[in-house]
Amino acid sequence: HDTYYDVYQLIFVVPDRKCKPCQKDWNQKESSCYVYNNAKGAEQRTWARAQDDCKEKLSSLTVISDENEKTHVFTISAPEGGISGFWIGLRAVNRTWKWIDGTDLINQTWVDQPAADGQCVTSLRGSGWRSVSCETNNAWICEKKALSV
Repeated sequence: HDTYYDVYQLIFVVPDRKCKPCQKDWNQKESSCYVYNNAKGAEQRTWARAQDDCKEKLSSLTVISDENEKTHVFTISAPEGGISGFWIGLRAVNRTWKWIDGTDLINQTWVDQPAADGQCVTSLRGSGWRSVSCETNNAWICEKKALSV
């Protein structure tokens, strides 16, 4: 009797539950889901600690592959009080800008400063991308693939 009721509830009482491409609080753009962690003050993190947080969310700091995605990230990296930038997945490795997935930065015009080891990149709408020490504390943006539904 209880099993019948449980199945009945699943089929008839909750018919409008649907799978979504992104989890709650993540926003979708094309085939990716993004969450921006607009941490302030002591909650902000270094680049490495921000990446650790993204990993805990089964994601990584965002890797930007084209102009559309770059525009989207600018849109969600809005300046707020106490936030000077959002970490993205770009850092200097052996004086070359590299994404966290190991690929090179293709469009060098996206970052004005030369790649110097110990430097990582923040995004902030209105200010563009900036090279700053990876040890500074900032807000951050995580990205993962959207589900196909």
